Amino acid sequence: MGRYEFAPLGELPTAAVRGIDAVVIVPGIMGSELREAASGRTIWGVGAALANAARSGYRERMRALAVTPAEAGGQADRVIATRLLAVPEWAFGLGGVEPYRDLARATRRNSLDPDAVLEFSYDWRLSVEHNAPLLARAAREHLTAWRSHPALRAFQRRFYDDRVPRLVFVAHSMGGLLVRAMTMLDGESQDVRAVLTLGTPFAGSVRALELLANGTGAPLPMPAEATRDAARTMPGLYDLLPAYRCRVMGDDVVALSADDVAAVGGDPELAKEAFGRRERTTGVRLPNHVAVVGTSQPTAQSVELRDGTVLSHRFGFRRDAGGELLRDAIGRPMREDHGGDGTVFRHAARLAGVPETPLAQQHAALARTPTALDLVTAVLTGVDNLGCVLGAADVGLDVPDAVQAGQPFPIRITGAFDPRRTTLVIEDASDHDRVVAKPVVAGRPGGDGLVITTGLPGPGLFRVRVAAGSDPVSTLVMAG
Repeated sequence: MGRYEFAPLGELPTAAVRGIDAVVIVPGIMGSELREAASGRTIWGVGAALANAARSGYRERMRALAVTPAEAGGQADRVIATRLLAVPEWAFGLGGVEPYRDLARATRRNSLDPDAVLEFSYDWRLSVEHNAPLLARAAREHLTAWRSHPALRAFQRRFYDDRVPRLVFVAHSMGGLLVRAMTMLDGESQDVRAVLTLGTPFAGSVRALELLANGTGAPLPMPAEATRDAARTMPGLYDLLPAYRCRVMGDDVVALSADDVAAVGGDPELAKEAFGRRERTTGVRLPNHVAVVGTSQPTAQSVELRDGTVLSHRFGFRRDAGGELLRDAIGRPMREDHGGDGTVFRHAARLAGVPETPLAQQHAALARTPTALDLVTAVLTGVDNLGCVLGAADVGLDVPDAVQAGQPFPIRITGAFDPRRTTLVIEDASDHDRVVAKPVVAGRPGGDGLVITTGLPGPGLFRVRVAAGSDPVSTLVMAG
């Protein structure tokens, strides 16, 4: 944790353990509930697991999410963000998104008063630069209100504490990009004490390019096609395109261009604008930045473009200290699987000069993992109450995004684990996390891990969770 000095928990009065700062939770892409302003209809965040499983009304929901020409032109009043995602969500081609209940509870529990915490929801379909000024204004107003709050005044009188509260941002995924863009605005970083990012794709994600293409040459099923068509209109999705050298071309690896994005069906202008936005934030440092990076999960890291399709690879390439590719005896780039969180590869979630805090977890589950919540406690309070060793039992989980109900499907467990000490649980995410199965983990792991074949009892959204001595690693899967 580097820059923070932690005191043992027992050395401080209980009330003084809580943080005095104003806290802002910034969710990731798809992490805010969206509603149509005119009709009041919720178009994202309704938890339509069974409807998605039956493909009922899916195309219409995706059409409602597509960015209209008027919105693209700056008239951003058709859709409003109402709150952080409160229920698990899922979309074809995007996978599952976990709610932020646990993160919000942990943050409020470690703050002086619940009013010290602001849950910032935003229209994630729109660009980071569009949402950054909205975040800046909300954070300023929140800090001003908190500095005059009766609970803060009473605490300061009781403990003779004359510290002036500042801002702490807790950001998941795309939320970290918003915070970084916000700090570039004039005067907006001076009141920021610390920023904790969870799986933020600072250098982008191959998954975004896959979504824009979303195909392997064969005709797309209707649901995936509907997701792809909506995604192609969203500036926010283009902000997540990989900015590092990820495209394999012969014996070289190069960065994506707007023409590459157009070649797979994306909008070249939206891609060009997104690459420009990313370039403007390159080199921006976040104050007292703690970067939680997901590790050990099978993750796409590089791509080949073939006849308008995207072929993803779960490997990157070795580089020297200057960033140049290392090559073998015949000049080929040397491959290396860096892993990641299943969505963002490990090095794409880091910023130069910022030590990473590794955590074996899937991308969507990072914001609800106990160790991550302990890190939130440490950043807010300065008290180290971590309950486990970071990086221990680095288990990976590889599960299809969608399966057929009642049919067998593979769950692949990777990493360093002992099957005799490993548990596998499947929960119904749409039914209060009710446990529906406990497949037996047995066998001898090979080089590609251990595959457990099981099935899901019916249609709906389920959570697969594996534990091997540390935090459970989990991911959402849709049964249709």
